[in-house]
Amino acid sequence: IRLSLVGSEMCIRDRLLLVSCQNFDKRLINDAVHEWIGKEIIFLDSMDCVDNHVISKVEVSKNGFKIVNYIDSVGCTPCRLNLTKWKEFIHDLNQVSIDSTLVLMIVSDSRFNVVYQISMWDKFTYPIYIDVADSLNRLNHFSSDERFQTLLLDKDNKVVAIGNPINNPCEYLPYAGMEKL
Repeated sequence: IRLSLVGSEMCIRDRLLLVSCQNFDKRLINDAVHEWIGKEIIFLDSMDCVDNHVISKVEVSKNGFKIVNYIDSVGCTPCRLNLTKWKEFIHDLNQVSIDSTLVLMIVSDSRFNVVYQISMWDKFTYPIYIDVADSLNRLNHFSSDERFQTLLLDKDNKVVAIGNPINNPCEYLPYAGMEKL
């Protein structure tokens, strides 16, 4: 009898911990949403870019919707870029969206050659902006939490949605329906 009570107590404790963790995660997400929605993202005048395997300097316009996917230098850059899935997503997005959407893959990594090679291997022909000095992060203070490093911006560069549709397909909907925003 004592064994079953101990087992029940552990089960109840584990459930309480699970609920507590879920509430903590919801709070964290809620805080991130409140912090970022409506915030204007500031861009540099021009940034180094690998575009269709050509290296150049590019300006970011203020026209139309933009998806900013910021990748910091923490962890495996090729893994976090996930260019094959982004290529599919951009293709699908262009099929359902009325206007073309600028997807800004911004990589804060001093290894320019690595980013260039990754784009070649994955046959990724969309622009990848390389921010060697992490200037964009210093201007905007992007979250250190990878879940909040992908932002949907309106024509005025204000955040209207947060979340990575590649890592979490549930977050695809705001991006797919953006022409209605």
